[in-house]
Amino acid sequence: MNTQMIKYACDGLFANEMEDYLEQNFEEFYALNIITGAPISIYEKMERLVKFMAATEDDELREEARICVDIITNALSELEHMAETSVIIAETRWQDYDDGDTLTYTNHSNHISPCASFIELKEAILDEIESDTDVRSFDESDREWYEFVIWNKTVSDDGRIKYQNGAYRYVMIRDEICFVESIETVKDFYSWKCLFGSSDLNLPVPFNAGDIVTIDCRPFADPQNLLITDARDRYDCCGLRGAFCDEDGNLHIDSVKHGHCFPKLYRSRLSPLYRMKVSTEPLKENEKRLERIQQVMLRYPEGLRDTFGNILEGVKDNWF
Repeated sequence: MNTQMIKYACDGLFANEMEDYLEQNFEEFYALNIITGAPISIYEKMERLVKFMAATEDDELREEARICVDIITNALSELEHMAETSVIIAETRWQDYDDGDTLTYTNHSNHISPCASFIELKEAILDEIESDTDVRSFDESDREWYEFVIWNKTVSDDGRIKYQNGAYRYVMIRDEICFVESIETVKDFYSWKCLFGSSDLNLPVPFNAGDIVTIDCRPFADPQNLLITDARDRYDCCGLRGAFCDEDGNLHIDSVKHGHCFPKLYRSRLSPLYRMKVSTEPLKENEKRLERIQQVMLRYPEGLRDTFGNILEGVKDNWF
């Protein structure tokens, strides 16, 4: 197994349990989705992808990585070579079950003024943060992220001014651009599939039925706990099932790898797999139900706990 390739793909991107497990169960084709979907800057993604391209002997994977590098390069070029008449239009976004768009359960604010450069945009965001908190800095615990597009100003022959979107949409976590999407997603498969999020990241996991794990998808979703109910097929995208509670304590069971880990069918842009770890903190009051179910599951032999988890899905509203 190519240990350098594992390092390029996994090093520092996962919680310890996941990183250790993947080092022993790594497949080369995991690398592309791991790197592009991670919550790291697109500069670091490009660096890891270039190293991966040099290490792999798989021509198809090398070509897919090259396409992703080209997309990042083009997106950065669009940003770094803005015309004098172009402006950045940005918005602050946050998860919002109560007052968000019912299709995504996110809300947004357009208080950031149009900016002439990325440096100016970061200063404008800091202005907003300082006005709200009196502290002029980004915080790792922030529940907000930022999305922006470039508007290019053109003047027609008859003198009319028109603004047209640039080619990409950019997503920032704190002060780093971490995801990019081609505006024409149908024509740009890799931008849509790889570089604009990781909701469907499919990797084997070290967790078993009966484990309570913590998932942390900040800033796209608040940390919460879920109980693994079925982990028999560690390689299938739908094979990892988890139970979680909404704020009223109602129980939900769904596919973890597809990001169905949150109330109201909300899906985080970031996969829960990156920061997933066995829970060590006391559960919140609305999550106590998970402990009661876990106590019953752990009475069964390890090989039968997944079966219990399947039965639980059909009767969850009447038990515990």
